[in-house]
Amino acid sequence: MTRIYASRRVYEGRVLSLRVDEIDKPRGEGRRTVEIVEHSGGAAIVAMPTPGEIVLVRQYREAVGQALWELPAGMIEAGEDPALTAARELEEETGYTAKRLRFLRSLYPTPGYCMERVHLFAAEELSPGEQRQEDIEDIEVRVWPLEKAWALVESDQLRDAKTQIGLSWAMMMR
Repeated sequence: MTRIYASRRVYEGRVLSLRVDEIDKPRGEGRRTVEIVEHSGGAAIVAMPTPGEIVLVRQYREAVGQALWELPAGMIEAGEDPALTAARELEEETGYTAKRLRFLRSLYPTPGYCMERVHLFAAEELSPGEQRQEDIEDIEVRVWPLEKAWALVESDQLRDAKTQIGLSWAMMMR
């Protein structure tokens, strides 16, 4: 564990905060500063209406300047169980509800500077319904044949890391 000599928050927002820490350099040769993005984490859902299909959502992502196909996902609210986040986000973004959510694994998308941890769930025994998007969302939902969704990864058209990991799991399970 690295010793933190000083820490200061330089930004605090709704989605993330940024702090700057002063820590030891590797091998103990003095100190350095590191920038850490604080994020509450998220939950992502592998939703497969049938064994050969997967639900993906498409939304514009300002940070990369384009619309991306992704697994349904969302931020964990303070103190919230990630499984509750997954259930809520699945229904809000896609309209689907799941009889069961099974935890698959968790991942750090960008551990070099961000503490965000994404919890990946498989949604089982799906029932369709109506989306309940937030007023700031404009989400397109599509059920993809699994092979066609994977072809997007192979052709470098699907670049979202959590979705690539979820699709990899789905491909192994087919």
